[in-house]
Amino acid sequence: FGGAKPYLKKAINMRIQFGGFQRPGVLFALFFAGALSLFGQTAAEMETLLTQKSISWASAARFTVEAAGAAVPASPREAFEFAANKGWLPEGAEENGIARLDGVALLLMGAFDVSGGIFYSLFKNPHYAYRELVYKNIIQGKVDPAMTVSGDYFFFMLGKLLSSIEEAQEEASTQAAGRKEKERGEAKQSEMRRQALARRVEITILEGAPQ
Repeated sequence: FGGAKPYLKKAINMRIQFGGFQRPGVLFALFFAGALSLFGQTAAEMETLLTQKSISWASAARFTVEAAGAAVPASPREAFEFAANKGWLPEGAEENGIARLDGVALLLMGAFDVSGGIFYSLFKNPHYAYRELVYKNIIQGKVDPAMTVSGDYFFFMLGKLLSSIEEAQEEASTQAAGRKEKERGEAKQSEMRRQALARRVEITILEGAPQ
C-alpha cells in the first residue's frame, strides 16, 4: 500500500470522512469520480471506466498494478502484459477480453500480495482468490464468480482492499508500539529489581563485615 499513488490515498481519506463505502452503484461511482476530479489524465480514465458496465482485463490491470505500486504502466496493454507475466491473470485472459469477477479477485490478490488460506496458497487460482475476497468482505452483494465486473464495482473492490490494507498496517503499527512500551516497562522493572538485589547484597556484606 505504501506504493499506492496519492490520489488513491486521498480517495480513502475521503471515504473515511464521508462515513465509509456503501454498496456499489451510481452513488459510489459519482463520489469516486468526484473525489478524483483534480488528478488529470488518470482521473479522466477512471471516470470513463466508472461508466462501463463491463471492464477489460487490460483496464483492470492498468489500475490494479499502479495502485499496488508494482509498476507505473504507460498503457493498459503494458499493464496487462506485466500482470500476465507475474501470473496475476487467469489462464486464457486476453487484453481486450471481458474481465470476470473471480479473475479480478486473482489480480487483486496477486498484485497486493494478499495472503490467503491453505487452498489459495497452494493453487492461487481464480476460484480460491474469489473465496478469499468474499471471506475478507472485499467482494460484497449478490455476486457470482463468473459475472462480469463493472467499472464502479471494480473501484469499489479496489477501494475496499486499499482501505483494509491501510487499517491492517495501522493496527500492526499500534500493536508494535504497544509491544515496545511493554518491553520498556519490563526492562525498567528488571533494572529496579537488579538494583534492589544489589543493594540487599551490599547491606548484607556490610552487616557481616568485622567491626
